[in-house]
Amino acid sequence: MFAVGIAVYALLGYYVREWRYLALVSNTLGVIFFLLSFMLPESPRWLYSQGKTAEAEDVMQYIALGNGKERLNLKLKPSAGTLRKDESPPGILHLIKHPVLRWRTVILMYIWYVCSFVYYGLTLNAGELGGNLYLNVALYGLVEVPAFPLCLFFIEKSWSGRRKTMMWFLIFAGSACMFTMFLQKNSGLLLSPTLLALCGKMMVSAAFNIAYIYTSELYPTVLRNAGLGVCSMSCRFGGILAPFVPTMVGTVFFTF
Repeated sequence: MFAVGIAVYALLGYYVREWRYLALVSNTLGVIFFLLSFMLPESPRWLYSQGKTAEAEDVMQYIALGNGKERLNLKLKPSAGTLRKDESPPGILHLIKHPVLRWRTVILMYIWYVCSFVYYGLTLNAGELGGNLYLNVALYGLVEVPAFPLCLFFIEKSWSGRRKTMMWFLIFAGSACMFTMFLQKNSGLLLSPTLLALCGKMMVSAAFNIAYIYTSELYPTVLRNAGLGVCSMSCRFGGILAPFVPTMVGTVFFTF
């Protein structure tokens, strides 16, 4: 849906040229979904892991009624891993204490940072490429759609898996981005910077999707939220630096 949203945003920007009105229109839907979020029930699995078995049972009854099922005669047993009242839940410090989790977190933070930096850098750099600006932005969104079936195909294969697939997607994305520096805008369709940038965007999108799955699988359940939160923080740093990519390209790569 994020990829389709980028394409729709390009179409919306084509008809709403004033940026203030464009921001108002695009943020209106966000307010609607924010209000609807208060109507959504909490995850029964999370409630159960927190020892709130009664609330988890109520949510599961609500889900069953919504699916047209009769009222369930359900009684959940207390979870063996439920924290006592005098215990504090595991947090970020637990990611640092254990050597394996510490190095794993550092590597994953770097991967998330790279994925975010390249992903948003390419998207925000659409105006620097030749051709129609709105078409480039739309293509940068639609090119992510094939990345999803690519991920689903490769990550479940025994000869590729999560780690190897993400590694090769990142290598291809980096290679495509590097080659764009040495090509002219009018170098032809097959070797155009726009085509290589689109290929790089598709590859880094695929790697980004795998990073979400792989990170969740590498952390224990009690530390999964903390691990994802730290990696997401690193990801935001990459997103913050991404708008400066056009300036960096103009002042670093072509001044030596």
